[in-house]
Amino acid sequence: TPQIQDALNTLLGERSWDALLIDNLALVGTLDLGRRVWSKDRARMLVYVSHVHEEAVRKQLAASLPRRSPKRLALRLDAVKAALLERRLVDAADLVTVNTEYDADLYRRRVPDQHYLVLTPGYDGSGVAGRVIDARTPRRITLLGSYAWIGKQVNLWRFLEAGAGLLAPAGLGIYLVGWTPDDFATRLRTPFPGV
Repeated sequence: TPQIQDALNTLLGERSWDALLIDNLALVGTLDLGRRVWSKDRARMLVYVSHVHEEAVRKQLAASLPRRSPKRLALRLDAVKAALLERRLVDAADLVTVNTEYDADLYRRRVPDQHYLVLTPGYDGSGVAGRVIDARTPRRITLLGSYAWIGKQVNLWRFLEAGAGLLAPAGLGIYLVGWTPDDFATRLRTPFPGV
């Protein structure tokens, strides 16, 4: 957007930066803007913070839908677009961070000489000193996150199809905690009433 361009022009033109981090395919346009405003003496390193190997995930998502589904065609086109954007970021970056070694291997297949750093997400806060789990403790699985993206919705649906029927008789409840579109939550209620 023009607002992002103006903000970047201001920030990148103000002073030197140690690194420029891009963490979203939607920001690939900043590469062109960045080339006009900053150079290697203004930002020493460009880092692509990858959250997932988008090309692979989006191809899998499209392939998971019925062959004649219009949504499948739209998602295949989206996968092609995402692959082009992702490749552009990986090619431009001095460093690509990934969440898993699996994703690093996927990137290495196309760009073996790139620098990859695996940064596994984790919790680094304080822990509970002690806890007793006994027969009175409810058994629950909590799935924490946002289900706005169709890829997460498909993954959740598959998980529930495979596991909800097995977990409920064992007394395990499943809780979704986080933003879920109303229409998707409504579609979940009939086949998975215990969620």
